[in-house]
Amino acid sequence: ESLEPFEVIFSSKNIEINTALEKEAFVSGDEKLVRQLFEILIDNVAKYATENSIFKISVKRKGRKNIIVFENESDNIFEGNLDMLFDRFYRTDASRNSSIGLSVAKTIVSLHGGTIHAKSDDGKCIQIIISM
Repeated sequence: ESLEPFEVIFSSKNIEINTALEKEAFVSGDEKLVRQLFEILIDNVAKYATENSIFKISVKRKGRKNIIVFENESDNIFEGNLDMLFDRFYRTDASRNSSIGLSVAKTIVSLHGGTIHAKSDDGKCIQIIISM
């Protein structure tokens, strides 16, 4: 459901969406906040994903937690600690103002007893990994 409002944007950028959702996995908690979390992260992908690429979302159960991964290609992924992206006033450059949204995402995950972090193994693809 969270993807629907963004389908036109992804289509215009020729971004294919792949989902892998385990039936046993479910995200519980405050529905409004969890929806806001997904909307923040999907909006971030819509803004910064490379055209003609693939956006992957996976949700799987691991013990008592769910592992949710948002993965997409993006230009100019900097090297270093990507978790700084979740700091309230951090910006990679002046044109990006998503730090407020990503800090809200971190707060929502924390309120649900989870963790969120970002990584890039190759400098081309970024993963946002949530455990909650």
